[in-house]
Amino acid sequence: MRNYAVPTNSARLTRRQIGLVQQQGGLAAPFYIPSEVMSAGAPVVRSATANYVDLAAVAEGASVIGLAMQDVYSEANMGQLAGYHYSNDTRQSLDSGLPVGVLTGSGYALTNYYTGAVVWGDTAYVTASGLSASSASGAELPIIFESSGTDGATMVRIRYNFDKNLA
Repeated sequence: MRNYAVPTNSARLTRRQIGLVQQQGGLAAPFYIPSEVMSAGAPVVRSATANYVDLAAVAEGASVIGLAMQDVYSEANMGQLAGYHYSNDTRQSLDSGLPVGVLTGSGYALTNYYTGAVVWGDTAYVTASGLSASSASGAELPIIFESSGTDGATMVRIRYNFDKNLA
């Protein structure tokens, strides 16, 4: 019994990484209501409806006001688990009509919401599946990658400046 080790599944014990972590500067504006399902770290633009935000389309890089700070899900996609409350759940229900935080202003953050390989100094572009360092993928964002990573496998540091887009 001396050499007995408790079998553990380390993959199940690790905490899920959230998509965006604010580090320095910036402002978490908690008063925008999402109009569609989105992931934390997704670039958002103002909706035609006051106080609402939409996911940025590939061509809307110049009008992005910030990055979503929470995952937003739809109760319709939850099946029999719809309406359940999960303790310590930071996601927001689209059906509740409650606002989500939007990271605006200028500063630094960590994110795993990117695709492809990124290296220090790359400019971020809007794509359908996340931020990208490839200019062929979409419109340029006011975001610079401050570290390297591949396909969202690791958190990378970004420097953002959405000040000019907030006017």
